[in-house]
This record gives sequence, structure tokens and C-alpha cells, in this order.
Amino acid sequence: MMYELKKFIFNKRNVGVFGFLVFFLVCFIGYNVYMDKHYNESQIKIYQKAYRISENRMDEAGSEEESEFWKKVYRNASGLIHFYYNSENKTDEFIESKLSWNHLMLQANNEGYIINDFEKRDVQTLQNETKQLKYLKKNHIEMLNSPYEPNTFNIFNEYKCQLKNVQF
Repeated sequence: MMYELKKFIFNKRNVGVFGFLVFFLVCFIGYNVYMDKHYNESQIKIYQKAYRISENRMDEAGSEEESEFWKKVYRNASGLIHFYYNSENKTDEFIESKLSWNHLMLQANNEGYIINDFEKRDVQTLQNETKQLKYLKKNHIEMLNSPYEPNTFNIFNEYKCQLKNVQF
């Protein structure tokens, strides 16, 4: 079997094709590792801004309830920054923190608070994400770090999405 594989690979016509496939795979993984790092950095910036906003709003809060809300945002943003900074965003604690963040975002939508003006998500999106996170936590499924994490699931998922867009 090994002889046949070597014979196939080192065939003059197949060397170029095999080399291209290896090159493509290395480039694909390298790009995804780079984008994964970039994704974590962008998430850190989002939560750092929420951290600073909540820090300012805690002092300016008019009521005890509003002050308590901003304290929760402050603590939660701090925890999420820690998870993304240390790339520990696959743990159950991270999922719990993300669920808590989504509940805070829903509460902010209901009460008219603005946490991040650039991270405005509609209620339906937050509810769907919360539902997915609860499912992951309940079934002890490891959460993907980001959409760019190089793994076979993402490779085939991208391939499947591309096939859906092709019209015959």
C-alpha cells in the first residue's frame, strides 16, 4: 500500500497536484490561525470598551438598580476580557460568562441602556445565541474558539456552505 501511495505521489503528473494541495492546506491553516488571533483581539477590544463605559456609568448611576446593573457589566466584561486574552474561551466558565453577558445585553435592550454602540444586536439574535450556548453547556460540547479556528468541522462546513450557494 505504501509503495502504491509513493508511486502515485511521485508520478510526474501528480507531484504538482500533490504539492499544490499541501501548499493550500498549509496556507489555509496559517490563515485561520492568524484570523483566530485577530478574532480574539477584536473581542477583547469590544469588552474593553464595555468595561470602560460601565466603569464611568457606575459613578454616574442615578439609582441603586442602575448602579448594580453597571457593576454586573463591569465584572462580566472583565471576566470575558480575561477569557479571550488567555485564549480560555472554550471552557464551561466562559460559556457561563457569555450567557451572563447575553442576559445583560437583553436587560440593557429592555431598559434602554447602551453598553456598546457598535455591538448592537437585536433581541432575536441574542435569544438565539443564548439558546445555542445553553445547549452547548447542557450537553458538555466544547465550544469553538472562533469561526476561524482551523479544524475539520470548519473546513467541511465552509465547503458545504459553498455548495449551497452553487446553482445547477
